[in-house]
Amino acid sequence: MGMTSPRVLVAAGLYPPDIGGPATYAAMIEKELPLNGIAVTVLPYRSVRSLPKVFRHLVYTCKLWYAAGAADCIYALDPVSVGLPALIVSKLRRRPLLLRLGGDYAWEQGQQRFGITDTLDVYTAASQSAPWRVRLLQAIQSIVARQAKAVVVPSQYLARIVSTWGVKAERMHVIYSALTPLPTTMGKETARRHFGWEGFVVVTAARLTPWKGVATLIDVVAGLQAGGVPALLIVAGDGKEREALETKVQQKELEPSVHFLGSLSKTELGNVLQAADAFILNTAYEGLSHQLLEVMASGVPIVTTDVGGNPELIHHKENGLLVAYNDEVALEHALASLARDQTEGERLAKNAAASLAKFSEAATLTSLISLINTYVRR
Repeated sequence: MGMTSPRVLVAAGLYPPDIGGPATYAAMIEKELPLNGIAVTVLPYRSVRSLPKVFRHLVYTCKLWYAAGAADCIYALDPVSVGLPALIVSKLRRRPLLLRLGGDYAWEQGQQRFGITDTLDVYTAASQSAPWRVRLLQAIQSIVARQAKAVVVPSQYLARIVSTWGVKAERMHVIYSALTPLPTTMGKETARRHFGWEGFVVVTAARLTPWKGVATLIDVVAGLQAGGVPALLIVAGDGKEREALETKVQQKELEPSVHFLGSLSKTELGNVLQAADAFILNTAYEGLSHQLLEVMASGVPIVTTDVGGNPELIHHKENGLLVAYNDEVALEHALASLARDQTEGERLAKNAAASLAKFSEAATLTSLISLINTYVRR
């Protein structure tokens, strides 16, 4: 009897049209794994997101139960909203659970909902003093991670964080995120004319959450302009912080110099980057940034922070510029240096594009397929 293709049930917390790296990753494996002999069924959490809390988790668990009957393993893409139901179903169905962690779910929720202001590194060192809701989420994600047969993380940095949860080293697998270049429909000059942007155009793209540091970038623009740099900040992305950020722009009378574009399609973002002179990501934390990977392939020089997985992508003054998170003076200085020296920006951007080989889709898929074949039920 011939060996059948492995069948993987993907429990996806975020999935298109949701934005962000996790949604991009879910769509990538749904498309590419079947081309490599692995059958994939994706169950997005958004299928129950409109239901009342608690009830939605029960409904999602039931959906997973039914879908898992035809699967050989379950691959959960976050440790709580889909990870906990996946763990329960994996035990009941006796299917191996693989878990991918793109970040620290408890810390992220603490930042957005429960008053956490510390960076991830500071929080990790003193997580027992966090509010009880955050500690509950931390307990859940730690249990799910320790019970999973394998834990996939996208950077060495995040592997160090997850090791503090009690996950055994032999169960941890660093598989870098895959680059999918952004499509574009126009070149730089055409894009500048299309958008009507002039001056030194700086783009940031992120979910508008507290740790993305967009509020500081508004101050940086004001400082650049005071120093004679005609800076224009373009903010791509949406989130709960947008209203407060727009209010700050109004208070500083910077409406002509800071534009909020909201959520963009991949092609729209690619065209925006074509019009950019620099890209900036002032983030307090990244597991490994899909956004930086996309920009590295776009030919735009990068300024970002020396936190999380960023130094695994960007090497200071080699293929980008690294500064401390929310360091307004350093951010302003880095952007001003790129505004003054276009040739240096071109050198950094060229080196960034040349350093992307290990982040190829093929490399990511080869590692993931090997992992699935190791644990799948035959």
